[in-house]
Amino acid sequence: MKCPRCVQELNNGIGQCPHCGFSLAYLDAQFGEDAVVLERLTDAADCIGTEMQQRIEDALDQFEKQFPQLFIAIYAGALPEMTDIRQFAFWLLNRATVPSLDNSRPNENGALLVLDLNSMSVSMTLGYFIEPYFSDHELLTLLRQGHKDLQAGDYGAALLGILGDFSKLLKGKGKAARKGRYGGGPAGSSASASASHRSSTDHTHFRGKALNQKTSAPIP
Repeated sequence: MKCPRCVQELNNGIGQCPHCGFSLAYLDAQFGEDAVVLERLTDAADCIGTEMQQRIEDALDQFEKQFPQLFIAIYAGALPEMTDIRQFAFWLLNRATVPSLDNSRPNENGALLVLDLNSMSVSMTLGYFIEPYFSDHELLTLLRQGHKDLQAGDYGAALLGILGDFSKLLKGKGKAARKGRYGGGPAGSSASASASHRSSTDHTHFRGKALNQKTSAPIP
């Protein structure tokens, strides 16, 4: 995994980054330390239409059927000014509770896709179990594939596309694991981690039109 602040490599389960001193306690002081109830799709910015929300929910159903041990949650919002989306996503995956999921899908087996309309950025955070199977390049490429829709303000379509591409990538990782190219795989292993710091994050920025002043800052 990588430190959400200095992006240096860390060993799984380490409580504090030896490079910059970052810890989950730092984020708890900023965002809170209580468990956060999160739906599979949380549209806090009200930027996704009803029909598109249903399409995303259907895609999440399909994802969970295809990968019985895994889950992905999506958060779309307008974070406070100066909030680091990488750190926010790391905190949210660690503190989130998704009531609709059973205990066979712990947070370390999850992925969190965060869209911030204030900073105009999108982030993908992976739990410990999934993170080893993805390179930084793969995650950044995945996120950048949604730029066209994000720039056009079609946020739901962008998130749906990223979700679909992520599913395809995972399917390929599972096939490679069954052929022995990986030591186990996200689609065929029951391993999990128990440490509290359980995610690695990548993010990218995009430029586009603001929805309105309540949910999005003007784009320079």
